[in-house]
Formats: sequence, structure tokens, C-alpha cells
Amino acid sequence: MSGGSGGGDGCQIEATDLSIPEDDTLESLLPSDQHKFDVADNRRKEDDRALVSAHSHLLKLKSDLKKKQQKIDVAQQAYDSARHTSKENAEKDADDLLLEPTPWNNYFKQLKAFYDREGHSNFKRTIPDADVEGMSEEEAKEIRTLSWWTCRQRKFKRRLELEPHKIMLLNRLKFNWDPHAGPGPEKWLKNYRLLKEFERQHGHVKVPVRYSENKLGSWLKTQVTQYRNAQVGKLPALSAERIRLLEEIGIDWGEKRVTIPWDERFQTLLEYKRRFRNVNVPWQWKENVALAQWVNSQRKKYKDLLEGKRNNLSEEQINRLNSIGFKWNTGGKGRYSQ
Repeated sequence: MSGGSGGGDGCQIEATDLSIPEDDTLESLLPSDQHKFDVADNRRKEDDRALVSAHSHLLKLKSDLKKKQQKIDVAQQAYDSARHTSKENAEKDADDLLLEPTPWNNYFKQLKAFYDREGHSNFKRTIPDADVEGMSEEEAKEIRTLSWWTCRQRKFKRRLELEPHKIMLLNRLKFNWDPHAGPGPEKWLKNYRLLKEFERQHGHVKVPVRYSENKLGSWLKTQVTQYRNAQVGKLPALSAERIRLLEEIGIDWGEKRVTIPWDERFQTLLEYKRRFRNVNVPWQWKENVALAQWVNSQRKKYKDLLEGKRNNLSEEQINRLNSIGFKWNTGGKGRYSQ
């Protein structure tokens, strides 16, 4: 084969002349091709500048974040140290701080006297007359006072307003900070035994919510709700032991109802408007009952907001509904005709 020599490996290739002819320059391009090249070349240069700028900005933010993280680590260490010291001092000083004649200390001493006498420190949020029937006026007053006071301590702790030594003192009395986790073991097991008896008689545990003999149906519904809470880390939640006991007798936890996002419902309402040229969905529209119920719920939430009641209807959502001609008041008719 003719041509130039290859390399030191003994291979030979034919040389190719890659030089650009003198008359083959950008000026020789057709106007249309010249325009295409200019557009592409400008875009490439803009992309290069944007990439360099974005990369520089990213590096700066990463550097700033690293510095901030170092400061956060130092602050976390200081907080952990202060918290540890606070806990140690609370254990050491709790009894001495009880010596001060304050309302809190007086209530605590009253609760401790009750605990020493009765063996517990847990009270219902409200005390019905049936719970104090047969008690003296003084005893009933003590129960209701301690119920009110212990409820306030839980609220203060949730707000991070309860001092460490007070938490320490209440813990000594086996204070229940989360009574919503469910009723006490005796009451729960009583209902559980009723459920087992229902299963023995009927061969299943699908108790109607409005079961006539007792409140077993509503109790079971509560267990299902608390089971679902447990699956997503919410309170009140059903404990693992209670879940096991209920599953042993064949409870069916069922499928959790899927909540449709607000935006998705709003899009359905827009489709209704395109179809009927209004958003006056009849309150019992059989074609889409879910949409009718959602529309009614928006009106109810808006009315509650006007009355000062809080809910999850945002100002943005109100504005979006207003923008499509949504009527917040049906004029007392409760329904629309198409």
C-alpha cells in the first residue's frame, strides 16, 4: 500500500490531507447556512457562560453550606452539653425547689398525696358526675382540681414551657404524658373480652358501628383508626401488643380511604365548568357525588373561617375558587339546578 509510514508498530496507513482549502472559509457559506451557524455558535457560547456561572455559584453555596454546617455542629454540641447539665441539675435540685411556696408546688404536693394514697396520678380530661358519685364534696373537688391541673401540665410540656425539674418530679409519680395513646389496660381488656365473646357467638369480629347491645362497634372503629395511625407514626396509636391481640381473633384492618388532593378536586371542578359553563355543582349530584361533597365542604370551611374557626382552607385556595366564579353562599337553597 502506498502512502506515508504508520508508527513504530509496523502498520502503514495512507496519509490524508486535512488542510482547509484557502477559499473554504465562513465567508464562503451560503447566507442561510451562515445564519444557522451564527445562531448555533451564539447558543453554544451562551451555554458555556451559563454553565461556568452556575458551576461557580454552586461551588460558592457548597462552601457556604460547609461553613454553616460547622457552626451548626458547634451549636448542637453546646445545646447537648447544656441539656445534659440541665438534666443533672434538675435531678439534684428538684426536692429543694419544692420548698418554695408557689401554686405549682402546692398542686404537685396535692397530686403526690393522691398518688401515695391511690397508687396513680392519671385523670380524665373532664370528670363527669358519674365518676364522683358517692364521694364527698371535698373528694369530688380534689378529683376535678387535679384533672384540670394535670391537663395543663401536659399542655405546658408540649409547648416546651415546663421546667426540667417539674417534669422530673411528675415522672416520679409515673405521670402519663400521652393519655391519648388509649384507655387504661383494664378498660381496654374489658372491651377486648367483649369482642372475643362476639367472635365466639357470630364467627367473626365485624361488629356494626351502631351495635345495639353495647358500644363495641364504635370501640372497634377507634382501634382501626389507631392502628392506621401507628402505621404512619401518628397519635393516638395502637400499641404492638394490642395489634397482636386483635389480629389473633381475626380483625380485618381494611383499606385506608385515599384522600384526593385539593388541586385534583379543583381540576375536576374546572372540567365541570367547561362542560356546564358554571361551577354550581348540585349538592347531591349523582354523576359525581365526591365532587358535590367537596364543593359543599369548601363552603363549610369558608363559613367556619368567617366565624373565627381554624381549618386548612388557605387564602390561595379561596382566591383560586373566586377566580372561577365560585359561590360561597347558595342563598339558603342548599342546592343548584343545572
